[in-house]
Parts: sequence; structure tokens; C-alpha cells
Amino acid sequence: MKALRSALALLAAIIIFAAFLPGARADGWNQSTRVTFNNPVQVPGNKVLAPGTYWLVMPQAGTTIDRNDVLVYNAQRNHLIAMLPCVPAYRAQRTGKSIFTFAEQRNYAPDALMKWFYPGRKIGHEFLYSPRTQRRLNQDVAINVRGNRVQVG
Repeated sequence: MKALRSALALLAAIIIFAAFLPGARADGWNQSTRVTFNNPVQVPGNKVLAPGTYWLVMPQAGTTIDRNDVLVYNAQRNHLIAMLPCVPAYRAQRTGKSIFTFAEQRNYAPDALMKWFYPGRKIGHEFLYSPRTQRRLNQDVAINVRGNRVQVG
């Protein structure tokens, strides 16, 4: 009888652990990505993210938030900093890591976040700026970055 109770307790612990496991890791459905910017980064809405750690997350289906928006949270994921409007962006090949594209701006302005691709996906997110800002950014140099400007994970 004691062995049966121990086995049932172990089974219950495994079930409880398995129920919480999906929420504890980054899931592909919400593309949850922890990113650290080493320099200030401009994002849509005339906002600048200070150097630091943030979470980029796609909203859950069934919410009132546009599914194309990217949500930006603080490092603890307890404060929503921004909702960034996006349209789908496409690339030819998948990679096993997150890829960010920035526009390196002139006049010492912060680099502007232009695109983000989640690992293993050909469809990513192109951030939408105001028409005036977009024209200015189109004149600047776009650069792909993973390294000294941004750290993922």
C-alpha cells in the first residue's frame, strides 16, 4: 500500500510538472525571445529602448491585440513597454537563431529596429514606422546583426 501511494504521488508530481513546463520555456507559438540591446534602439512610435534586456513576444490568439503586433516587455516580463506594429517580412532561408535588421542612422541617432526573424522561420516581422520616419530610414544603411549590438537568450 505504501508503494502504491508513493507511485501515485510520483505520478501526480510528474503531471503537475508537465502542466507547468510549457509556460516555463520559450514557445514557438508566441515567439517569446529574450534580447539584450547593448546600445539604444529606436522602435516605432518615436520610442527609444535604452540599453538593456527585453522580451519580444507575439500576442495570444483571441486577444484584442493585432496578431501582427510585437509586444515588448521589460526583463522581468511584468511590464508592457510597447506594442510595435508589424507586417510580415520574408526571407529565403531559415536559420537556427534570431536575426535582427537595423537601420544604422546618421547624426548619432540610435539604430532603428527594422526586422526580426524568429529561429527556424522564413516569415518574420517588419516594423512599421510613420511614413516620414520610414522615408528617412530607407535612406540609411540596413545591417543584419547578431553579436556586439544584440544578444539573444
